[in-house]
Amino acid sequence: MFNLDIRTLFVVSTLISVFLSVASFVYRRTQTTYPGFGNWVIANVCVLFVYLLFALRGYIPDLLAIPLPLALSVFAAIYRWRGLQKFFDRPGSSAEVVLWTALTFVLLSVFTFQYDSPLIRNCIYSAILTYVVAGTIHTLYKIPDRRYRPLIRFFTTVYVFGGLALLVRAVLWLLYPVGKSLLDPNFMNILFFTAVPLMEISWAATFLMLNSRRLEWDMSEMHAQMEKLASTDSLTGVFNRRRFFEIGEKEVDRARRYNRPLSVLMMDLNEFKLLNDDMGHCAGDHALCELTRICQENLRKPETIARLGGDEFAVILPETDLTGAREVAKRLHKTILSSPARICDQEVFLSLSIGAAALESSDRSLEQILQRADVSMFQMKKKIRTLKNPAYEPAQPVVEQIPEPF
Repeated sequence: MFNLDIRTLFVVSTLISVFLSVASFVYRRTQTTYPGFGNWVIANVCVLFVYLLFALRGYIPDLLAIPLPLALSVFAAIYRWRGLQKFFDRPGSSAEVVLWTALTFVLLSVFTFQYDSPLIRNCIYSAILTYVVAGTIHTLYKIPDRRYRPLIRFFTTVYVFGGLALLVRAVLWLLYPVGKSLLDPNFMNILFFTAVPLMEISWAATFLMLNSRRLEWDMSEMHAQMEKLASTDSLTGVFNRRRFFEIGEKEVDRARRYNRPLSVLMMDLNEFKLLNDDMGHCAGDHALCELTRICQENLRKPETIARLGGDEFAVILPETDLTGAREVAKRLHKTILSSPARICDQEVFLSLSIGAAALESSDRSLEQILQRADVSMFQMKKKIRTLKNPAYEPAQPVVEQIPEPF
């Protein structure tokens, strides 16, 4: 019924394995790969030799034609399993690879040369591979990352199909006394050795997609981190000057387009240099972080705070007119004065100068609003400098009156 030569199938499978081996090797040499990918490259090479030795059966010694290729196929299957464990950071033992490969080789050698029984060889081989397939499916099932789920489902489906093919082949060998030669062109041999190369292609393609998908996600996360680093102040964690102006210009355009109010605050720690000189730069850094924390806790979500440089901060207040901006500034000012910062094992009360300015019809950029807020801030700073108490007096805070206008 079947005129197809099994040896021809082995030759075709060998060529397929050559392609998969070369492709995976070149990919690993030219692309970014993750732990476990090397296992799949080596496994593909092993499978290549498995089919080659099968194709040469009858022309080479039985040791090289029967137990060796079968043991190599077990090694390839377990080594792939170990590769998946590495790829997904799952626990696994490399010693198990050697143990099962050696056990397979010894048992198959015994039932080839001591007790020649193709049936027992097939049962041993199928049982060991079924264990490996089940272990691989279990590893895939335990992957917690939902991003891999579509690929994992396909991967698992192929492995389930492979496990079923092994079991069906083993059962048919037990039920029917014919067709127990590897080279016999019967239905189960042709079906099995046609399906296996297709599964090899599916496994290789899926693992390649897993690696590519992980690389894509890592690159996306790295890009997001770089964007964050480029737009965030490394000390305080708030936006930096560059990002502040990007957001601010958009808010100015929106406010002008829809005729909505917009205000800006400029803030500066008083006597910051004196604080650094007396208590150290570490104390100054801590003071900046405390200022940022307090401001973030007292600002609404749409209101954006940024560190422009040194001890200078700015806040964008969308949908806020000048009167509202002054109220926000007073609230921040009083909160800072009444909230001691723990610096160098002592409570320090900080003092803040704040200036406010609102968008006017003549404004064409955020810079113009900031300049007016800056002038207003320095008016307040001049008043505070007339006080005798230092800005960071570690006793009771100095309660300044915020000058009008800002």
